Amino acid sequence: MIKKRRFFKKKKKSKKQRNFNKFFSYKAMKRICKNFTYKDFSNSSSIHSYFNRSIFDYGKFYKATIKYCGFNSCRFSWVEFKSCNFKGSRFKGAIFENVIFRDCKLEKTDFSEAIFKNVVFINTSFKQIKNLNDNKYKIITNEKVRKIPEIKKLTEFFKNKFNINFCGVKSDLLLRHFSYQQITSILIKRPPSKLEFSYIAKAVKNN
Repeated sequence: MIKKRRFFKKKKKSKKQRNFNKFFSYKAMKRICKNFTYKDFSNSSSIHSYFNRSIFDYGKFYKATIKYCGFNSCRFSWVEFKSCNFKGSRFKGAIFENVIFRDCKLEKTDFSEAIFKNVVFINTSFKQIKNLNDNKYKIITNEKVRKIPEIKKLTEFFKNKFNINFCGVKSDLLLRHFSYQQITSILIKRPPSKLEFSYIAKAVKNN
């Protein structure tokens, strides 16, 4: 008698499993003095790893879980951290310039001697955070966005031209370095592959 073959349905992966970023996920690893410029750490998961003295310019961090890691003396420029968890991580002596923390968890993080310039915190948890003094550093909040016509104009430009909601905070950061005419003319002529904060900043700066 010939036995019938049994077929098993392959278990579907959850959305979280499908999106997991294995390329930039580390466990107890040393990634010291590396250049992570333009790298996408979104949906990654790292723990007890060291990134000291590395560069993260124009990077992307969306729903990244990076706990108890070392980022001492690292540089972050034109980066948006969105819905990230950095519990217990250390940023001693790190440099943050034109950076946005949105909906992030910074519980028990250490920012000793860190340098902040044009950094925005939106709906971010500071529970048991160490050595972060907004009176000492150039930190922007929603209330501190400048009230200048160009910010509203640039926000409307992104809405009308590309149909994206580009918040006033991002427009403010761009306009602290580039003129309205410079930004819009470059984006009309040669828009970046992705209309995101870091990609837009890179496109404008490199032209």
